[in-house]
Amino acid sequence: MFATFTTITAKNIATTETLISDLEQQLQVARQELAQFQQQQQAEQTAKSAAETALEMVRKARKLVQVAYGDAAVEEFNRALVEDEAVARELPQVEDSNAGSEAMPTDPTPSAETDVPATVTVEAVEVDSQEAQEGSESTAEIVLPTPDAIGSMKKNELVAWLKRCELPAGGTVREMRNRLSAHAMSYRNPNTQAA
Repeated sequence: MFATFTTITAKNIATTETLISDLEQQLQVARQELAQFQQQQQAEQTAKSAAETALEMVRKARKLVQVAYGDAAVEEFNRALVEDEAVARELPQVEDSNAGSEAMPTDPTPSAETDVPATVTVEAVEVDSQEAQEGSESTAEIVLPTPDAIGSMKKNELVAWLKRCELPAGGTVREMRNRLSAHAMSYRNPNTQAA
């Protein structure tokens, strides 16, 4: 009877060891699948985050183009943004969390007004062929304020500068400052100058 008990115990131990070995293998497979799933989720999250960031950057760029150059430039920006419709269709659609925010106007942030005189920079700028025909020189001196000077300008000064630069003079003070700053920067950095 003791021998039978020992045999049964040995069989049970062997069965238990086999079961433990099988469970360890299943656990190892489950760990590998979990690691793959986590990597896939992380890659998807990274891609989603990159897409959301790109969408937000496009939204901000579109607003800056709108403020600086108007509706026609926004249309050109949109055309340039989606030149290849096949590629655009392949891009994942991201929900627009700020869908209603574009229609709502934002109040300008108050800025400290100082009586410090604005500094002005004088730069020689190439004039296009039409302007060159009107004037006798091939370059014209355009006196443009610095970004700091633009930031301290009051509304009437901004309107005068915008009219002088032949830019739209409407909107809030913040929009006018952005428009004039973008225009001034386009002359300082020829790579950003609009065609």
